Order: sequence, then C-alpha cells, then structure tokens
Amino acid sequence: MFWRRRDRVRNAERVGPDGSGGARFTFRAMPSEAELRRAAETGSPQALNQYGVKLRIDGRLEEAVEVLTPAAEAGHQDATANLALTLLSLGRGEEAAAWFERNGPMGEAMARRIRERRDEDDAPGSPGRPAH
Repeated sequence: MFWRRRDRVRNAERVGPDGSGGARFTFRAMPSEAELRRAAETGSPQALNQYGVKLRIDGRLEEAVEVLTPAAEAGHQDATANLALTLLSLGRGEEAAAWFERNGPMGEAMARRIRERRDEDDAPGSPGRPAH
C-alpha cells in the first residue's frame, strides 16, 4: 500500500517542459452574491444551498435560514447540515437537532450532543440555572 502512495506522489511531481503532467488544480472565482441569488431563484436545492452558505458566511443568519430551509426540505444533505449549523449559531438548538437527525448517523450523534448539553444546562446547580 505504501508503494502506491509513493508512486502517486512521484507521478504528481512529474511535470513536463510545457507544464503538463503532475497535479492539476482548477481555481474558479467565488460567484458574486447576485449570481448566487439568480441561481437560487431557479429553486435548485444545490443553488439554494450555495446561496445560503454565502449568506451564512456574511453573517446574515436569518436570511440563510430562509434560503436553506427549502433545499433541506427537498432532501439536499449539505443544505440540511448547513441549516442545522445556522440554527445552532442562532441559539435555536432544538430546531438544529431536528435537522441534524435527518443527516444519518453523524447527524444523529450531533443531535444527541445538542440535547445532552441542553439537559446539562437545565440541571439544578448548572451555571445557567440556580440550585434549589
């Protein structure tokens, strides 16, 4: 197995005189917000997810929730995870947990952790709650 990895590294390092060969990377500029919004207007779950991520990165969390929700409801896995993360950032843990649960075993584990943390915070004597 090690020799295969070594050969891949060697092949990636080989570059011809014209610059061909070796590792190939394609870089594209991030689409503008206007381009992402126009694509999202088609209703494509992928486009909605991309626009929602852009809004989230820009700190426009409430708008991101509005854009990501239809994509997540359509079953787009990335949008489901991005929606859950956005809701968590907004402090809406229970909603986030519900969306995480739709993302398979890893999402279920995240939902469990969110709910366990909430239960710990609600326990008497926890920092968020006075002891009786």
